[in-house]
Amino acid sequence: MVAFAYIALFGWPLVAIWAFKKWPPEKALLVTIVGGYLLLPLKTSVDLPVLPALQKDSVPAFIALLMTLTAGALMPKNSRYFPKGAIGRLLLIVLILGTFLTVLQNSEPLIYGPRFIPGLRLYDGFALVLLSLVLLLPFFLGHKLLATPNAQRGFLKFIVYAGLIYSIPALIEVRISPQLHNIFYGQHPHQFAQAYRAGGFRPTVFIGHGLEVALFFSFCALSALGLWKHGAAERKKFYLFAAIWLFVMLILCRSLGPLMITILIGSIMFFGNPRIYLLSSAVISSIALTYPALRAADLIPTEPVLRWAYNVSPERGASLNLRLVNEDALLEKANQKALFGWGAYGRNRIYLSNGADVSVVDGMWVSTFGLGGWTRYITLFGLLCLPAIFAAIQRKSLQIGPETAVLSMLLSGNLLDLIPNAALTPLTFLIVGAIWGRLSLQKIATPEEEAQTPKLQAVRNGLQYTRYPKPDTNAQAN
Repeated sequence: MVAFAYIALFGWPLVAIWAFKKWPPEKALLVTIVGGYLLLPLKTSVDLPVLPALQKDSVPAFIALLMTLTAGALMPKNSRYFPKGAIGRLLLIVLILGTFLTVLQNSEPLIYGPRFIPGLRLYDGFALVLLSLVLLLPFFLGHKLLATPNAQRGFLKFIVYAGLIYSIPALIEVRISPQLHNIFYGQHPHQFAQAYRAGGFRPTVFIGHGLEVALFFSFCALSALGLWKHGAAERKKFYLFAAIWLFVMLILCRSLGPLMITILIGSIMFFGNPRIYLLSSAVISSIALTYPALRAADLIPTEPVLRWAYNVSPERGASLNLRLVNEDALLEKANQKALFGWGAYGRNRIYLSNGADVSVVDGMWVSTFGLGGWTRYITLFGLLCLPAIFAAIQRKSLQIGPETAVLSMLLSGNLLDLIPNAALTPLTFLIVGAIWGRLSLQKIATPEEEAQTPKLQAVRNGLQYTRYPKPDTNAQAN
């Protein structure tokens, strides 16, 4: 079974090549990246010298990049891999340079009793930069191929259909417990004890953790809700039933955080309009971007949330309390090197004098802040948060459509989840890249303008080019 895991991992490029030959590049990209995220094995990798390991996330990203670079004329016109604006490019540059500054500021070893943590070397800086670039590959590809309104509508539809298909193995695991990864790949991807919650099993399928599966179904349910409100009239019933079914699947995932986030975001989408979506997303993104400062200033209402969690379940309340206590301690240590952080190898964690590691690092925000300080936090979370803020500000001037607004709401739910958890997935970066890409495209023709001027259809779709009929020479002769 373990051998089959390697066959699946290194056979995935064949799937990608087939997809890029069969479908337009934007759909093939989704099959390659999202399909790999949903289906490929965990704990299966090949370590390379200097270069990042070849594993579940990197192999699909590498092959998708290679296919887009060789696609040539099939690529959308006037699209690019990097944000057009100076702010987006500055964030990428500082993210890379800040990594080297973090290394230079942490050359000293750390000693806690018998535990010895080596200082960072310039080699570590190159390794961390390469890891960051691999992490961002779906961002660059989403920016290139998922920027147009047509591509973004296709993106939302793909997420819905992927969720409907993925609900089948998820239901199997709800019934028999998380066993599919072990059956197909010969190993459990995570601690089995964490799969049992609230009197039943949380599915993990091939994603590896019940929280990430819940977040995926949250994306799916919200995408279906958005297509029900703003999609074609003849498909509204289908997307309504899909939204209900995918929300039921989210409930069966038994993860309270993603469920509450989905109810919040879904309520805004149900009662609001694209303008409200973008404004709400801008507010949520602003909170996420400044969260360490708000947390340090005690402006986050943790006590009421903690009391509510205890009322829901003493177990949930105790879990949240443990996270908050650890966050306070980790934040205190991170502030000792607030500008560039402590770097890798667990240097940001908390150890006792006997070398025991007493840290519980769950939230992406506290992990990022401890690793690279404000420099890394602002650059990474700036890439995640700023496109939604800019989209709200430039909604009228750029004529931002409902498809981009729905993607912004999906991103908002993910940002809220990054506070207690660390589910920063390839799907997240595809969404972020798509929104940044829409901003880079500037103004796009409205459907009304397209109806009046057929040539503008090619501009809006980007990936589809209208063929015009040849003049009727007989009619001209007459």
